[in-house]
Amino acid sequence: MDNDDFNDIEQMIKDSKKKIPKSKKSKKINNNRIITVTKHQDKFLSFVEPTKREQLLELLFAGSVGAGKSTALVLMVMKYAQVPNTVCLLLHLHLSSLKKSTLPLLIQGQINSKGELVPPLLAPECIQSFNKSDGILYLTNGSKIILSGVGDSEKLKSINAHMAAIDEVTNLEQSDYFSILQRCRLYHPLPNGVFSACNPTNRQSWVYKYFVEKSIPNYREMISVTSYSNKENLPKAYLKSLENLPELERRKMLLGEWLNSGSQVFYPFSRDKHTKYLDGWNKSEYEDFILSLDFGGGGENAYSGAVLVGRKDSIYYVLDEFGKKKTTHREILEFIEQYRNLTNIVVNDSANAALASDLENAEWTVVKSIKDIEGSIAKVNSLLADDKVFFSAKCSRLINQLEGAVRNQDTNKINKLTDWDLIDAWRYAICAFDNNELMEKNSSNSNVFVFTM
Repeated sequence: MDNDDFNDIEQMIKDSKKKIPKSKKSKKINNNRIITVTKHQDKFLSFVEPTKREQLLELLFAGSVGAGKSTALVLMVMKYAQVPNTVCLLLHLHLSSLKKSTLPLLIQGQINSKGELVPPLLAPECIQSFNKSDGILYLTNGSKIILSGVGDSEKLKSINAHMAAIDEVTNLEQSDYFSILQRCRLYHPLPNGVFSACNPTNRQSWVYKYFVEKSIPNYREMISVTSYSNKENLPKAYLKSLENLPELERRKMLLGEWLNSGSQVFYPFSRDKHTKYLDGWNKSEYEDFILSLDFGGGGENAYSGAVLVGRKDSIYYVLDEFGKKKTTHREILEFIEQYRNLTNIVVNDSANAALASDLENAEWTVVKSIKDIEGSIAKVNSLLADDKVFFSAKCSRLINQLEGAVRNQDTNKINKLTDWDLIDAWRYAICAFDNNELMEKNSSNSNVFVFTM
């Protein structure tokens, strides 16, 4: 119950104040704390700039366990609270969880990796009082920090604040989050903002979709961190234990990756490992190229996809992508025409004879796509596991599709109902490209070949 939690918080404050030498007691909030922050924590804090006033700031600090997320969140609260008469919300779905995770950093202190006691981020002498009835921490400069569980929605509806900090935002419903946004509307020298922290869950989460797929540069963003980013503050044995976890748990808990809730089709794929900045690539850097298409037709919700893949030292690089709804043959032809100087070979969906005819009339060498879905997936997964395939960061739609491809957990069958156009174009290309005999045949004539595994 909140009353019990507030009693515990009151005791935490009393215990902290007992440690203050009487000569150091002060009524000012400028009792300095010198904190060494990580690069990612600094990026989190630096996101707030007084010039950003076009809209509310929303920033998510997402990462693996021990990555310093709670510290970043508390420091953001202090950044605002040091301005006199600021109202800050410090929230968790449950107040009891906030009491265990974030509040000790703020008002109690913690033990570091060397076994030393680190003082609380909020100097105890800066706390004027604590109102147990309302959960309000009053500071000596007139600012106040309101502590609450988001489940107590009626209480939050009556509050207006300058900023809010939410721990483990993935536990909240999206409607609760939007309600908190509406609370942060009082004028402040810094922009109003809602700042959140969480461990990654899955890519179907509203949090991932909102902060990544619907991000607004400079105003709504996510900062991703690994446990290694905070290694100076973590015992080596702790990191070692995370490194020895099973693969999927290691990726989530150590590397801070957002994984799918279902069984991933392309499980070896890692955005951090397999994505590169390849915008400045040059034709001379690659030994050969191939184009590949998956035409969805002109239906209202039908997507078409195309990719350009380059090969170098038996490694495949996806250099460009094209994806569009209601695509025409002409639009597909216009995309691939720009790469005519690189290759004359195009892999086409074997079920689309009409597009194959248009390609041949345009003097492209057409290769029919592989029909064996499971066989082609096994092939590309093997190449991914061996780090033989990389993707240009500009191919964001294909990367998102790879991460979102899942199997039905009951039947283990692949769900290809949506978002597979670029995946299909990519796997067609890799499987064709990886067949040297096929490529040699197509380099000398313009016949249509059937590729099978």
